[in-house]
Amino acid sequence: MADPTTGDLIKAKTIASDEVNAAVDVFVQIATVSTAWAQQNLKIMEKAHVRRMQTF
Repeated sequence: MADPTTGDLIKAKTIASDEVNAAVDVFVQIATVSTAWAQQNLKIMEKAHVRRMQTF
């Protein structure tokens, strides 16, 4: 295998950066969805708790 040229190294760095950026984007989307889901479920649980306390 031939030694990589400067252009090859720059291209490899760009591809790696794009992959890292894509992975970060996916992670942020998952975290955002998970946070929204958790907040929604917390509201539902709070309402259920209030209703339960009102029956006593």
